Amino acid sequence: MTEFDFYFFSIDKRGVSSAQEVLKYFNEVLGVSQVLTESPSASVSSSAPFVFIVENYLDYKADEKELLMKMIAAMKLDMSLVEIQDLSQSSVSAEARSVYLVDQPGSDQSYSPRVLMKNPKLKKATWDFLQTKML
Repeated sequence: MTEFDFYFFSIDKRGVSSAQEVLKYFNEVLGVSQVLTESPSASVSSSAPFVFIVENYLDYKADEKELLMKMIAAMKLDMSLVEIQDLSQSSVSAEARSVYLVDQPGSDQSYSPRVLMKNPKLKKATWDFLQTKML
């Protein structure tokens, strides 16, 4: 099990929704008392949540989820404000900043991690798109 598998396990299987709940789980269940994290100043600052709406996310394999987590980590977002939803079950609040990652993107969308794994040449265009969402 990789660190990314555990992260998704903690969110998907246990219903953990915030970084504080994950830290509580680390402490109470795993006995881990300290966790290294990036300083909050290195993160994009906003109180509005980031919602990543990903096509077929519920069917993602571990390597596809791992790539998505790397993409989110590269954006330096506060993980307590990040939510991942499957496109088929998406419900985004008005104040949320949404990022659509789909297999065949239209306007204001980009490629899903599944497509990027099959065609790495599209990563640059997707990174450029994600940078526009960080502003």
